[in-house]
Amino acid sequence: MFSIKIFKRCVLSSYEHCIYKIDMNKPNLHNENALSMRLLNDEDLESLCGGYFDVNNIIRLIKKQSEFVKMFGFFNEDEQLIGYAGIVLNGGKEFHYKVKKAESFLFDFTVYENFRGRGYAHQILDLISSWLLEKNISNMYLACKTNNINAIKCYERYGFEFVKKNKFLRVLRFNIPALHI
Repeated sequence: MFSIKIFKRCVLSSYEHCIYKIDMNKPNLHNENALSMRLLNDEDLESLCGGYFDVNNIIRLIKKQSEFVKMFGFFNEDEQLIGYAGIVLNGGKEFHYKVKKAESFLFDFTVYENFRGRGYAHQILDLISSWLLEKNISNMYLACKTNNINAIKCYERYGFEFVKKNKFLRVLRFNIPALHI
């Protein structure tokens, strides 16, 4: 379910998400991995412009990386950026979804459309899981729109388990001319 309303130069939108969790106490690696992972920086911004999510949000998060917030890029053998994902570690004020007992939260996870269907999503999740396990973090949560069936299937095949449904409200500010009626 999704709705949008314009209110005083803001767009109010509500989304219904499913919250998923995976416990990583046991190794969950699925594939031999041909991808590499590294923190994104300003030099990667041009490559991000082809992404699915709002590039301005990603730029803000790259500049805001800290001990608790990391933005990773994932690269194939040809060093092409094939996707990206953010991780918020417990203690980060950016924990948008306020999931209690979450040690980490995966957000803005995308594989560029021209790279989908090749098993990259599971390889990326393997890389993220390994990185978290090296930091002694044993669980990861994520939120996915309820109508994103392909992503939900991918997460469930990987081992994520459904926790609950939540409704979220987002306020997006933008310049719109005042309407005089």
